[in-house]
Amino acid sequence: MDIAELERMTLVELRTIAREAEIAGYSRLKKEELILRILRDTAEKQGHQLRGG
Repeated sequence: MDIAELERMTLVELRTIAREAEIAGYSRLKKEELILRILRDTAEKQGHQLRGG
């Protein structure tokens, strides 16, 4: 799953993914924030770290 695919999804679809991934506080996040959290969670589960700069 990449950022373009996530951006095409609705907020409801993104929240479903976040709920299944057990991302804390997902229901209060805006779409853009939720996409970043999903990407970060996916990367961490694959052993990677995302850092801002």
